[in-house]
Amino acid sequence: MTPRHLILSGFSGIASGMGRDELILDLEKLSGNAKTITIVAPNGTGKTTILDNMHPYRIMPSRATANSPGSFSFYDHLSRSEARKELHWEHKGHQYQSILLFKVTDKTKKQDAFLHIKKGESWEPYVMPDGTVSDGKTDTYDRCIESILGSPETFFTSVFSAQTKRPLSSYSNGEIKSLMADLLGLEKIRELGAKAADVCKKLKSRLEELRPDNAKAESLKLQLDAVTQTLNAHRASHVQLVESGAQLVSQVEKMQIELATARARQDSEQEKVQRRAMILERIDVEKNRFAKELAIFHEDMNSVRQKIRNLNESLVKVTADTEKSLAAFNSSLVAAEKIISRKEEMMTAKVTLAELDTLDAVLMQNLNSVQLEIESYHKDMVQIETLISQKIGIEREGKVLVEQRESYRKRASLISEVPCNGTSFPATCPLLKDAMLAKESMPLAEKAVVDHRIEWEKVNKQIIVLKAQTADNPCEAKKKEIETQLESTRRRIRELQSVTALEASLHAAEKTISSVKEQITHQKMMGDSQTAMLKESIEKEVAEEQKLLSRQDSGTHASQQAIASLEQELATIPFYAGIDEVKKAENELEQAAKVSREHSVKISELEAVIAELETSSVRIATESQILESSLNKIHRIEEEIPYWILLSKAFGNDGIVALSIDDAGPTLACIVNDLLLKCYGPRFTVSIQTQMQTAKGEMKEGFDILVHDADRNEAKSITVMSGGQKVWINETLTRAIALYIAYNSGNEYKTLFSDEADGPLDPERKKQFMSMKKRVLEIGNYDREYFVTQTPDLWNEADVIINLDELNHVE
Repeated sequence: MTPRHLILSGFSGIASGMGRDELILDLEKLSGNAKTITIVAPNGTGKTTILDNMHPYRIMPSRATANSPGSFSFYDHLSRSEARKELHWEHKGHQYQSILLFKVTDKTKKQDAFLHIKKGESWEPYVMPDGTVSDGKTDTYDRCIESILGSPETFFTSVFSAQTKRPLSSYSNGEIKSLMADLLGLEKIRELGAKAADVCKKLKSRLEELRPDNAKAESLKLQLDAVTQTLNAHRASHVQLVESGAQLVSQVEKMQIELATARARQDSEQEKVQRRAMILERIDVEKNRFAKELAIFHEDMNSVRQKIRNLNESLVKVTADTEKSLAAFNSSLVAAEKIISRKEEMMTAKVTLAELDTLDAVLMQNLNSVQLEIESYHKDMVQIETLISQKIGIEREGKVLVEQRESYRKRASLISEVPCNGTSFPATCPLLKDAMLAKESMPLAEKAVVDHRIEWEKVNKQIIVLKAQTADNPCEAKKKEIETQLESTRRRIRELQSVTALEASLHAAEKTISSVKEQITHQKMMGDSQTAMLKESIEKEVAEEQKLLSRQDSGTHASQQAIASLEQELATIPFYAGIDEVKKAENELEQAAKVSREHSVKISELEAVIAELETSSVRIATESQILESSLNKIHRIEEEIPYWILLSKAFGNDGIVALSIDDAGPTLACIVNDLLLKCYGPRFTVSIQTQMQTAKGEMKEGFDILVHDADRNEAKSITVMSGGQKVWINETLTRAIALYIAYNSGNEYKTLFSDEADGPLDPERKKQFMSMKKRVLEIGNYDREYFVTQTPDLWNEADVIINLDELNHVE
């Protein structure tokens, strides 16, 4: 893939970096036949934006989180509501035109993507081998691009080194396998594995769908067994019911004959029967009349007794209320008499309280006097502390002055010892000059020491005087004694005040005694009056109760005599037993007919149940036959699934793909080592590990790049190498992958891209890095490489420099 012409319109990287809404780059004209082309400009000009768009995929790889269109949004990098990217590019002798159109409104975001191929002098929509036409939809466009250039993961891993590109050392085992499968053209094998896994998934899904049929078939079998067993039992019961039903019908017919015979005998004794019936009817009337009178009696008796109960309850309540009121009055009377009994105590307390108030005032005066003495004592103590601090300061200063005086004395003693004394050089001798100055300062220093000693003695004398004045001060003890007396006096005052406070209640207590005595007399009169009235009413109701009892006794006696007379008359009429015989025959016939009918109902119900069970048996048998085919399918699917699981593993990442990657590892490592040797020297070589040893010593599928350092005679994973070395090895790996594709794949990319990949390298390695670029172009038969670098020394190594500042200025 070789870019020929690029137009970017409405991209924020161009607008902010170059101050323009649209950029047109004729890459074919700017590049010519150059092999290495570098894009140069200050940071923030838009170099990465340009390089990120020099390919037809719908992604800016330096801004994307992954190498797929779904991980990136152009809308975050647009400077206006309508934007456009147009790229003319060439691949395998065909010229293509990619056009991406973006439109953003407040409510919607729209993106159209078109791919055209040049046929003759005109552009036509690209048509995939399967007939898919590029129609402006983004998913169709992505499929068209991948059908020409392959997956974006392979393109951006091998030939496009983006600024934020993930190093191969950070790829997981699964990601490496997917990438290597794409590089080795194993995608069709992986597709077969995916299809096999999909078939397996669908078979398992179908199996889960059919599982309920299996359970249902087992359930139907159990149901059929239960229905058959119940049906056989019901059929046996039906035979027994039919036989016993015939016996019941015969018994009913026999009882009908017996009833007819009994009725014939009854007709001949009809007159006696009627007379007995009339007497029995009169007896019933008399009993009913007596029952009604008895009910009225009970109703009246209940009413009277309820009145008596209510009157007794009222009597109890009046008595209780009277006693309660009298108790309350007596309580008030006792309280008032108690207050009056303390009258003499109140008078005595009043006198004592006046004496205690005088004592309280005297104690307070003494306490204030002692407090003034305490405050004077505290002032003297503060003054003593101040004088002590002053004394310490004087001592410190005096010590300094003594040391200063001794210093002057020692320096002055040098006058007789200096050799230049008495010569013509004393004015110019610093030592002698200093000794003379010290001698002149001696009197002042001596005077200062004497003054400080006098001041110290004065302060020390003041301290001694004040300490003598404050020694053995009794003020605190005296204050505590007065406070104790004051507290005791005031406690006694409070006690007497509570007694004298009762004086105001004396008059009220005297009035209360008179009033309460009158209320007690009145309450007793009212209670006696209400009690007499209630007792009189109770006696009246008790008399009424006795009248009702007497009347009922006479009515009961009359009714009993009337019934006894009728029963005597009934006894004179011979009893005809045939009446009971007819009734008995009727009852027995009715009971037998009822049993026969119930028996017939049971037979009918059982026949209905048998019919329903027979229908259920047929239905269950039919459903079981239908489910038989589902059971056969379950068996066939269970046999088929293991084969498809084996196929999915064989064609998956851990099968043929893993074996092919193992086979390709040495070839890829050989290309890497050849580049390292020719561009960086013999120090580093790499080996690609596709089998990893577990903690148990077993081998498992994995991926790691082991770097051998000849200078240090050590080997370590690329993941633990230094930043610069890691970049160096990773970029070599990337270019080796590109070369591997050029050697082994039909998908040849003629152009390489890299964005500031040399950043962490030192100056010497940067030059070697440039040599590697040229070597890769040479042995991989690539047309050119576009790269961005911030290293001026590498600009001069490029065949062509595209300076965006100059280009912007010229345009």
